[in-house]
This record gives sequence, C-alpha cells and structure tokens, in this order.
Amino acid sequence: MRNAQGRVRRLQVPKAHRLLRGAVVVSALVGVAAAGIWCNQNWAYVKAEGEEFIARQIGASVERIEVAGRVNTDLKKLNAALGMRKGDSLVGFSVADARTRIEDLDWVSGASVVRELPSTLRVTIEEYKPLAQLELNDSTWVIDRDGTLITSEVTGFESLPLLRGKGAAGQAAGLFALVREMPELAMQMTGATFVGERRWDLSFKSGVTVMLPEENPARALRMLKVLDSRRNVLSMDNGAIDFRLPDRIVLRVGETENGLL
Repeated sequence: MRNAQGRVRRLQVPKAHRLLRGAVVVSALVGVAAAGIWCNQNWAYVKAEGEEFIARQIGASVERIEVAGRVNTDLKKLNAALGMRKGDSLVGFSVADARTRIEDLDWVSGASVVRELPSTLRVTIEEYKPLAQLELNDSTWVIDRDGTLITSEVTGFESLPLLRGKGAAGQAAGLFALVREMPELAMQMTGATFVGERRWDLSFKSGVTVMLPEENPARALRMLKVLDSRRNVLSMDNGAIDFRLPDRIVLRVGETENGLL
C-alpha cells in the first residue's frame, strides 16, 4: 500500500501466522523425511510394487531365464521351485516367494531372484560346499565344513571321506584344516572316527588306522608324514599306528607290536 507521500508500506504478517507457516513447512519436511526412511527400510516392497505396476502395463512375460552358481543343485527341482517357464506371465510373480522356495532346496545356502523387465528372470544361487560324508544313525549324509547336513543322496560323493562318531560333524572343519596342510596324507585318507567326543582315529586306503592323541594332533600328523616318507608306514596292510602315548609311537602289524622311540 502507498501512503499519502507515495511511499510503499509493507503489511505486517501477524506473528501467529508466521509461526503457523513455519510449522507447516517443518511438518512437510518431517513427512518427506519419514517417507524417505520408510521407503529405504522397505525398499524391496517398494521395488516389487513398482515392477508389478510396470509388468501389468506392458503385459510382461518370460523370454529368458538365466541361472548362475548352480553346481550340484538338481535343475528340475530348481525349475520347479522357481515356478516359471518361458512364455509365462511375469504379472503377479513374487521374487520373494520364489527365493524362499529355492532356498529350501538341499544344496542351496542362499539365493537371489531378480525380475528384469520386460522379459528376463535372473536366478543366482550359493551352494553348500561338500566336505565329507557323515554316518548318522542309519543314514549317510553329505556335509559341509560347518557340519550342515546337505543331502542324504550321496551318489556321486562316495569319494569323500566318511566320518563316524558322536560329534564328528561339528569337529570336521578342524580335522580337515589339519590334514589339508599335508596333501600327501589327505590324498590317502578315506575316513575318520571321532572317539569319545575327544579325538580322531583316521582310516587310510591301505587299511591302516592312525590313532591321534587328544592333545596336539597336528604334531602327530607331522610325525606321521615323516614316518611314511621314511618307512612307508601307510602302506602296511591293515596295520595301526598309535600316537596316543606321550613317549612313544606304537605300530601294530597283525599279531606283532613294536614300539618306536
């Protein structure tokens, strides 16, 4: 407004109105921030809903299915768990549900399923790494380094060492870590029995049994390597080598027993 002298006079906004305007701005910013946080925390849901909207608009269908990471997982079971074939509609397809079904398969430790519109599904799986066979009750299982029971279908894995004894699965990683440092021994080992939940008896191709001590089994394996290189002790026919005594190594061959200092 202009006054009598032609000067411009500004209208003063009441303080209460300025406070209200500031509160509205702050509320809007808080709302935007909250929405951003929610979207970030629920991004998988937001992404899935966005993809579903686009899929419906374009009538998306599967033209290509790409699978990565599969070594031992049965392909037919994998396809059944995915639940999609070429030509199927991508509308309504839940990648989360498909991932859950795939992760329920024996060999799968983790999986991701990605819908890439307009026509591609990408499946990536992580599999358990087979370490040994495990005799458990009346069944034999393939296990990984953490003792996870992977599958009882052991066909094709008969060459893996066979473990026996209560608690063997949980101690397998430690045993194989020791043996792996001596490839000459590892190549000949066919199995191991965990005795009294304390120590291992190892079995070798020749039929020799090696009884490791509870304390310092790594030292015993090093001595075994030296003995085998000098005297071919692992070539004995169904013999036994006992490292359990602290002051001697005992060799048993048939009815003969000799102490080696």
